[in-house]
Amino acid sequence: MSMTTQAPVTRDARSLLTADEFTAVAMTVQQNNLGMSTAVAEAITAEALKFEAACAAHPTARLKPSRVVDEGWHALILHTRIKARLADRLGLFVHHVPEAPDTGRHDPDALARTQAAIEAAGYEPVSAMWVGPSDTGIPVAASCEHSPPRRKARARATAPTPGRTDLRPGARSPIGSTVVGGTSTTRG
Repeated sequence: MSMTTQAPVTRDARSLLTADEFTAVAMTVQQNNLGMSTAVAEAITAEALKFEAACAAHPTARLKPSRVVDEGWHALILHTRIKARLADRLGLFVHHVPEAPDTGRHDPDALARTQAAIEAAGYEPVSAMWVGPSDTGIPVAASCEHSPPRRKARARATAPTPGRTDLRPGARSPIGSTVVGGTSTTRG
């Protein structure tokens, strides 16, 4: 991934939502993780917003959330009206492309790419939130980690069946979205 210009790292991810919107998403994170403190739920939510902003700013960069950040991203996805308003603010709707959990598919370079994209978008990633799938330092209910298929699987991929959507990374969907390794994007 090549990002030649970097914005100063000074943006506050919370400003992407109203205070009520941020609280609603953070409460969903907390409710899905019994015993989680409000501060941790809010930190996870902020990282999910940084991830969403980075995906919107770099739609072809093959970004993915960590297992911890995925918990916040899923909470955001559940709030469809909030997510739609966020997409309007960012100028791009970032779609979720679900994958079955597979820690063997973990690509540590993808997390580094994502953190670099977050910095290039003007945010400071919290490194403790961007750990591999086996790190349980921050316990969350999420068991998945989004990443592109292993190269071997991609190399064997064939043309999509007529009438079926091609969800291989880089493919165009019928609604104008581009699949970006666990996410897809639509210009809005």
